[in-house]
Amino acid sequence: MKKIRNSILILTFASLLMYFFYPFLVPYCEISSYYWYLDRKDNSDLTNPEVLVLGDSQIISGIAPETIAEMENINVDSVIYEPRPSEQPEGMLDKYYQLKKQYPSIRKVYLNISPISVTRNSVTDAHKQLYFSFGKFNIHQLVDGDLRKAYFSSAYDLIWKWAIEIFPFFGLNGNISSIVSILPSNSQFYDFDSKTNSTLTKNQSLDIFSSRKNDSAYLKKHWNETGRSWVWKNYGTTKQEIDDSSVFPKGSAIGFTRKREISIRIFRKLIGDAKNSKIAIVCLDLPFSSPLEKDMEDHGVTLLFEAELAELKDCRYIRPGRDAFQQKDLFADWTHLNEKGRGVLHQILLSWKKD
Repeated sequence: MKKIRNSILILTFASLLMYFFYPFLVPYCEISSYYWYLDRKDNSDLTNPEVLVLGDSQIISGIAPETIAEMENINVDSVIYEPRPSEQPEGMLDKYYQLKKQYPSIRKVYLNISPISVTRNSVTDAHKQLYFSFGKFNIHQLVDGDLRKAYFSSAYDLIWKWAIEIFPFFGLNGNISSIVSILPSNSQFYDFDSKTNSTLTKNQSLDIFSSRKNDSAYLKKHWNETGRSWVWKNYGTTKQEIDDSSVFPKGSAIGFTRKREISIRIFRKLIGDAKNSKIAIVCLDLPFSSPLEKDMEDHGVTLLFEAELAELKDCRYIRPGRDAFQQKDLFADWTHLNEKGRGVLHQILLSWKKD
């Protein structure tokens, strides 16, 4: 009994120690992880909000809550803006369940839907990793069959999620171990320079950690002053647009050719529940850069996406015309609109609303 008691005390102390140091270590994670961390910490309490916005970094970078408020002719304080990087349908359904219960006043939901969210790709895996490391555990994730299948395909997944909840350092492992090895070779922070055959040069690990901390500090300041909407990876130092000399890597869209049945099923479930609750649904199909859109057409991704969309009923579908987004200078990268592109989309959405 004494050994058991001592073990429990040691584990409790270890957990408390991790929770104490955890906030000081999270800023050294990559920016998507830090965004999820801020999302989990954000407990903003709104009074009778009317419109909920869910989606991924396309929404974060492309549409500000002010645009939604203007479209709906409501105050911006009536908009719950809850997109997250690498968001997937299961994350949107999870957020929907949580916020619908918290705010019965919600009357409309805007969803970001794209080939990334209805296919099996690297973002699917990134989302699950972000959920395990930084997402909130809710009981409906076990009760709902599709959420349970998406997040907890085995008992091990559930045990691992609870382990991270108790010992949060485990959730940082993926971010830290990719840069700093557990067993260093020449030195943890210095590399052998093959050119001089003797001189030790500075390892990039320290620079990466320093850069991540600066990026996190910028995002936190922006979050506190402006909110969640943020031109993707804009840290106020360089102009966010695709360089004219940049060459699009053809074949990138091949990663979005694998159909993911559970994704469209979750979207149907969310839309069906909203209909039964008399909540309107608007599905937004936001533009990618012109080269990526063409790559998706060339590899059959667009046809696959259109076939999946045909299965979604009882929702308003908005697809801004792609002709207005041909220029590279409207995009921060091949996926995300920049400030200029956001302005173009803002005007298009307001025109659509008037029509």
